[in-house]
Amino acid sequence: MLRGQKPTSATLNKTKSGDYFINFVVDIPTQPTGKTPKVIGVDLGRRDIATTSTGKSWNGKQIQNVRDCYSKVRANVQSKLVKEPHLV
Repeated sequence: MLRGQKPTSATLNKTKSGDYFINFVVDIPTQPTGKTPKVIGVDLGRRDIATTSTGKSWNGKQIQNVRDCYSKVRANVQSKLVKEPHLV
């Protein structure tokens, strides 16, 4: 399968039993399989979490609230670690 191909990367692995194997990655051009009837676009940002090709979208208010809560907790913990470095 590698004949005539140019590997883009390789990984050498050792098993627990002491055997070695290598994985090669090659780019093999393929033809598209056809059109997808529905496409869903996903926005990993903070405003719209997901938007479908039909225009329906979901906002991330609940997720944003959780993100904000954990952000405040992290900031609080980090500020205490800076003030009291012997706790680390």
